[in-house]
Amino acid sequence: TAGFVAILQLLEQLHPIAQPRFVFLENVQGFLGSQARGRLLETLRRCHYTWKEYVVSPMELGIPNHRKRYYILCEASSSSDRFSSSDDDTNVHYQLDEDIAQAFGFGKVVVVPTTNNDNGNDNSMAPEYPPRTISEYLDDNSSDSNTEVDDFDSYGIDRDTLAKPWASDLPLVGPSDTHSHCFTAFYSRQIHKSTGSLLLLDESIPSVAAALADNALDRSDMTKFVGKIRRFSPSELLRLFGFPPHFALVDDDDDGPLRLQTQYKLIGNSINVTVVSILLYELIVLSNRPTTAATTNETASNSND
Repeated sequence: TAGFVAILQLLEQLHPIAQPRFVFLENVQGFLGSQARGRLLETLRRCHYTWKEYVVSPMELGIPNHRKRYYILCEASSSSDRFSSSDDDTNVHYQLDEDIAQAFGFGKVVVVPTTNNDNGNDNSMAPEYPPRTISEYLDDNSSDSNTEVDDFDSYGIDRDTLAKPWASDLPLVGPSDTHSHCFTAFYSRQIHKSTGSLLLLDESIPSVAAALADNALDRSDMTKFVGKIRRFSPSELLRLFGFPPHFALVDDDDDGPLRLQTQYKLIGNSINVTVVSILLYELIVLSNRPTTAATTNETASNSND
């Protein structure tokens, strides 16, 4: 985009003394194979930066939401030599730093055997964090003051929609499930797995994933789920995205909440705060510190406070 190109041009125009020590960028996963990435790396190289690239998802931390994104951590090479200036795809990291993730409260890593990771390489010791269930992020189970789920009419899927022939393919998840589709800016306007999951609240079906796997979920007549299927509320999405409990989207004009559609759009265009916090911690906080597990745990604990 024009804005992206303008930033790269500005970075090159700056005197080396004025250039930022750190550069951090997040983009969709497809950025990895794009011409824009090539232009970014060439600019960083000419400006004497080194970098470390990631393609990771909150799912790797046990957060029940698919949101795989490309990230690049950059540091002026005069400040440190801990990163590289390679544009080889084999140097892209598909796992977050284990010690930092644990220091941010994501528990003991469970090592599981796997044959392929996202970069296509064999990796028999890929770390997997204990998964959390969707129920932990729902308004019904939250002690936050920022909850909205009582207004079911705003989030519920109506009978007319459930009567559609395609309703049997709705992207449903239940409170006990440990995954959900990526939520996008179109979540309030389109019902499709490409825009985010819908929540099925039925005590007889706590895990939709398990029911689907066992062919135990009868979807021949979806109207029987009227009053039981809804969108996730904005406050629930904010929790999944790692925003702090006190965070809320308000209208500056009247201090009230923004329109629901606007909230969904802003959240869908935002970042997963937990993943970004871990990466920024690695980029900035650890830049002048030894990267031992003990040091990481101590400093990350202070950052969380």
